[in-house]
Amino acid sequence: MSFLKAFRSPLFWFVAVLTFYSTYKLVKDEKVMEVIRSDGRGYYAYLPALLIYNDPTFAEPKKAEQRYHAGDIDQLYLFKDKNGHVYDKYFPGTALLQLPFFLLACFLSWISGGPVDGYSEIFHWCYFFGSLVYTWLGISLFRRCIRSFFPQKSNRIDWLIPLLYVAAPLMYYSFSTPSFTHHYSFFLFGLFAHLMLRLKEAITLKRMIFLGVVLGLILLVRPTNITVVLLIPFLLGSKAEVLLWFKNLFTNQRIKLLGAIVSCIAIVSLLLFSWKWQTGNWIVWSYSGEGFNFFNPPILTCLFSFRNGLFVHTPVLLLSIVGIIFWFRKNRFQATLLSVYWIINCWLIFSWWCWDYESPFGNRPFVEHLFFLLLPIFMVAQRKALLAFSFVGLCALVGGIRFWESSTGFMVDQRFTKESYFTSLQFWKSDNSGRWNFSKSCVPFGDKSAELLLLDQPTERNVLATDEFLFTVDQLLPVERTNERYYLRVQMDKQIGEKRFEGVYLVIDASSSKTNKRYYKSIDLFNDREEGRDGWVTLNFESQIHDYLQEYETVRVYIWNQGKRSFRLRNVKFMLEEYQ
Repeated sequence: MSFLKAFRSPLFWFVAVLTFYSTYKLVKDEKVMEVIRSDGRGYYAYLPALLIYNDPTFAEPKKAEQRYHAGDIDQLYLFKDKNGHVYDKYFPGTALLQLPFFLLACFLSWISGGPVDGYSEIFHWCYFFGSLVYTWLGISLFRRCIRSFFPQKSNRIDWLIPLLYVAAPLMYYSFSTPSFTHHYSFFLFGLFAHLMLRLKEAITLKRMIFLGVVLGLILLVRPTNITVVLLIPFLLGSKAEVLLWFKNLFTNQRIKLLGAIVSCIAIVSLLLFSWKWQTGNWIVWSYSGEGFNFFNPPILTCLFSFRNGLFVHTPVLLLSIVGIIFWFRKNRFQATLLSVYWIINCWLIFSWWCWDYESPFGNRPFVEHLFFLLLPIFMVAQRKALLAFSFVGLCALVGGIRFWESSTGFMVDQRFTKESYFTSLQFWKSDNSGRWNFSKSCVPFGDKSAELLLLDQPTERNVLATDEFLFTVDQLLPVERTNERYYLRVQMDKQIGEKRFEGVYLVIDASSSKTNKRYYKSIDLFNDREEGRDGWVTLNFESQIHDYLQEYETVRVYIWNQGKRSFRLRNVKFMLEEYQ
């Protein structure tokens, strides 16, 4: 696309506006130092740990990061093996993609006389810029791939892509969460598609080596995304074309195939070297205490629940199913492969123990797969343009409301119940702002090995504004433990007065007297601020206590009436479960 054509394209202005908006929000809300956050802190930590501190224990980068956050950052990505070695649970693929921008930050800090510590403001800005670069490239590759499949409808493509970005979680995970992996994987999926379409034209050594590198990076960023190789035949076209291409590859192009294999292994071997550097072992199951429930995935819940159902939170994918039906009429072979890709990824993603992935905005592991899962929608647009644009437009309206609610703080957590889903769309009602709180977690992976009743208080308690701390319970944890996970369940009946309920929390406070280390988590004591106004309501709260380094001695659980509210409680029960 020439610059003049790009300047006239609605897609160009869509990307430009979102880029400006995301940058503006960082500055306006003073969130620059939160660019590298949540899981992203684990993805990023390899860069300062290796290139600045040469510290496989991550102790020095940990100190550097805490200097900018008053010491209140918990490194929940750090685990400890049975030999006491500390290691990063996450894979280093995102760090590798961010390497050029990390080196740029080091250079800029050095020439400006700033600290080259990996966590100053310049490092966050460069990380953000790198995130935007991969987002831009991902969108460009997505457009190019679509044009290769639907060249005669190029004018519609530039209108439909922005609508799809708003209708799906792509906009949120591309522009609002720069340290998550999904837009990086979306970009890599785009490179993979681009290379396969070029390799369909001609198999060259350069392209095959590049394909191996891309597949290695896909594995290194998010290993389960290797399912993308299932779409190699889809990208090649018909069954006859696939057979001819593979026959040519394995008979006349074996050296080039070897180049792809060697380059892929070279990239993946970086993971083995990182494990060796951290623990002394070549192979580590870094997601200790986590795993897949392959034989019992909650398929229907993951597809249709209000909590995080794929078709509820990304309803535009229903049109993708219609598109696959249309695709069957055009190319049964490709449509079958897309269907298999759909089914296998649903089974694999939904089998993870934390099946909702604590996603604040839709089912996030599907974001990168949208590169291919959205393609059938363009098939619908080709045959039923009015249907496609109308349905996508409606989904974009809902997605835009959700994005606005999230970016403004109107509703931060986009997980819902059937009671809150539709009501929460009423953004024009000021009382709905911050009204809902999702307080459920996934049960830890493994078998329950113990169950401790910490508190069982059935009698009614009239909480006064002068009551600050209620139902305080301390529980000692076993001294000798390896990989136990602790899960807190809290149940209570609550009744409130006429005032808006706020400023009351369920607090989990795990501590160690030896290290002065603490894990502190406060959970708002409501699912709906209005609940309990018309009578008693039963509430349930669930949370895992993160003790990855097995260092806490005591867990304290209590209710904190910080806001000095008056309300009533009864049937208060605290239950601590242990899983192995």
